[in-house]
Amino acid sequence: MMKAILDGRKTVTRRALRYNPDCIVNGLPCCSDSNQIIQPEFWGRSLGEVGNIKEIWGVRLGYPENTPPAELTREMVRYKVDGHKDVHRWTSPMFMPGQIARARYRIVSLSVGMLLDIDNEEARREGFDNAVDCVGTYWDMYRTWGQNMVLLRIEFRTSYFNGTTWTEFPDVEIRK
Repeated sequence: MMKAILDGRKTVTRRALRYNPDCIVNGLPCCSDSNQIIQPEFWGRSLGEVGNIKEIWGVRLGYPENTPPAELTREMVRYKVDGHKDVHRWTSPMFMPGQIARARYRIVSLSVGMLLDIDNEEARREGFDNAVDCVGTYWDMYRTWGQNMVLLRIEFRTSYFNGTTWTEFPDVEIRK
């Protein structure tokens, strides 16, 4: 999906919410523990939030593999999605230091929806060609084949590092 983000085709992502499947009130899920509606402030994200988009990366050959993360620069790394092979080894996005990120996100919309409500248009916003591929990917990711999960829908805009500075985020109204 990183390629879709870099190409500007992916503007939405989703995360599974823990909820009580027997408790849906006005279309919103209830917390597994208390049966209270899960309020936006408990979704773990906030409108306007800005963060780095992390991706699989590696230290280029010719640079010390054990360079401390704080000393890494973009010139010292390669990104797997670009097809490079001249790295010591690939490293999980989880361990990507912020200073080597080449894309950032700004959250412009948060909402809750059901997995099986994803249509082809929403699938395209996720970087997929159709809803079947999109839904299947979520079932695979969460190992929940056949279940209609409750998902947090996160719409974002992307800013890119162009070699010397960051591009501006597209001017979009942040909406609840």
